[in-house]
Amino acid sequence: MRKLISLAALCAAVSCGPALAGPKPLPSPWKLYLADDIKSTLKDPYSVRGAQLSDPFIYRGKWAVCVAYNAKNSFGGYVGAKPYMYTFTGSISGWKMVYGWYAKDCAKRYNPFPRLG
Repeated sequence: MRKLISLAALCAAVSCGPALAGPKPLPSPWKLYLADDIKSTLKDPYSVRGAQLSDPFIYRGKWAVCVAYNAKNSFGGYVGAKPYMYTFTGSISGWKMVYGWYAKDCAKRYNPFPRLG
């Protein structure tokens, strides 16, 4: 009996089971939500050229995608396509850009993303 209680306490302490489960499935219109979130952060959302998107993958326990696009900067000029990584936060319209050195993890195969530009 004592071993059973110890085993149950140990299992609860390390949370057996649910910790092994991955993130929830992405909502079906996730590309639409991603495009809307990206456009809401751009100075000129209609200036996007050559947008490309990777397949979703798991990054640090969350769904992530890499997006490369070329958009106008504050001076109205294009600076060339750059990769950005976005992670899904779990809400309906919840994509968050991952800044800095994480973009190096975006060496993925890209597909055209016409919904963005």
